[in-house]
Amino acid sequence: MPPQASTIKRSIIYQNDEQTVTLLDIPASISEAQSASTHSIGEIIYSCEPLEEPFDDNEPKSTTARKQIDLQSVDSNLHSIYASLINDALAETRSEHRGIWCLPRGWSFARSGTGRKRKADVVGGQEVVDNYAENSPHSNTTRPSKVIDDLGSNEIMVLDSMLADLAHGDKESVLSPDILMSDSAPGSIAIEDAGPGEIARLPSSKTWDNVFHNALDQQLDVELSLQSQEANSSSSRFRFHIPGKSTFMLGNCANASAFRESVRYMSQEYDTCRTFDFILLDPPWPNRSVKRSRTYITERDMRGVKQMLFRMDVDSYMAPGSIVGVWITNKSTVRDLVLGKGGLFEAWNVSPKEEWLWTKTTTKGEPVTSLQGLWRKPYEVLLLGQRPSDPFQVARPSDGFEDVKRRVIIAVPDLHSRKPCLKKLIEPMMRDPASYCALEIFARYLVAGWWSWGDEVLKFNWEGYWGSEDRG
Repeated sequence: MPPQASTIKRSIIYQNDEQTVTLLDIPASISEAQSASTHSIGEIIYSCEPLEEPFDDNEPKSTTARKQIDLQSVDSNLHSIYASLINDALAETRSEHRGIWCLPRGWSFARSGTGRKRKADVVGGQEVVDNYAENSPHSNTTRPSKVIDDLGSNEIMVLDSMLADLAHGDKESVLSPDILMSDSAPGSIAIEDAGPGEIARLPSSKTWDNVFHNALDQQLDVELSLQSQEANSSSSRFRFHIPGKSTFMLGNCANASAFRESVRYMSQEYDTCRTFDFILLDPPWPNRSVKRSRTYITERDMRGVKQMLFRMDVDSYMAPGSIVGVWITNKSTVRDLVLGKGGLFEAWNVSPKEEWLWTKTTTKGEPVTSLQGLWRKPYEVLLLGQRPSDPFQVARPSDGFEDVKRRVIIAVPDLHSRKPCLKKLIEPMMRDPASYCALEIFARYLVAGWWSWGDEVLKFNWEGYWGSEDRG
């Protein structure tokens, strides 16, 4: 049996006084971010069984293969700096923390209508493989073991398909282009979709354009209902938990103009933010987005990602003195795209600020793979830059990133591509932690008080991924 998910505790299990080393629980960080309150929110997000032992060594054997991988990997000098910082951070945490390195997780539950045992390492046909496998073309040893049992794979496939069709405006979908939004029950909003000519025009209804703002302080529910065009077919209904004061656009991140219009419209209608003090991006870099993204980009190469990122005009949403964070892989080409000459930071007029290393460990505090491994590094990097407070000032070059302050975030891996929620870590860097504007791009879950944009932005806010604290 999995561990019982007890009352939600602080997601930060350990942190030193300098806040340069943090042991964080990923599912708890997401759960906490659903509410602005510091108290328990009453629900937990389901996860996978935490990894207890490091993965088996699957390093390339031939000299040619090792050289080829080494050419694409992070600079050896930079990796040496990372390895030293990580080893020191792990040693410090071991000396200060006793017990397992994550909180109890809820990872076993049932959905209605299935009752069928599912393969332990698959959720809805999606391999539960975290990004520590990003450089490996294969290996069954890179999967966390038991995850969510009895989850209806068809239900998740329908959910994913629905979100993708709504986000990308798929005209060949069985979905009608008409989506109605109307008040249903207290504290709830219903968004309904039916086949052509089958829509009941409810009072006060209006066409929904994939943008939504919860003006309440507390969570409310949004319900999407899809009616198949086939005769005698039943509707598929999905309910999503929307955190208080959160705003989202369920849309293709390649469609920058639609997002720009949505930001402007929502600011006029609800006085939401037009510019942001913090912007976070987790782009679908090549080789890490195969299981994750359907159509963020058509080309699975750096050229396609680069075009998409530059066309977003992210700098137009940056407030003076704002901070921007970009998750990168451990490939040198990805780092160069962000920090190199003509890269994103230069285009956005952003100066180097900090570098955060998410180190993936087992429940016993061991790196999930060797720090000296070539296929897979046990860490991912978040690059943080800052825009000048003076809009006419030119930021200093990004090639000075080697000298920036670095912090280590230690966390036992969660479901595929689900990274730590950074809300509690970034707020101390805000000028006013109690009142700031934040935007997450390529988001897969919502955060209370934040703007979120992505074609999977509601994925992990579906009620099927959540359960009450007293459920096992």
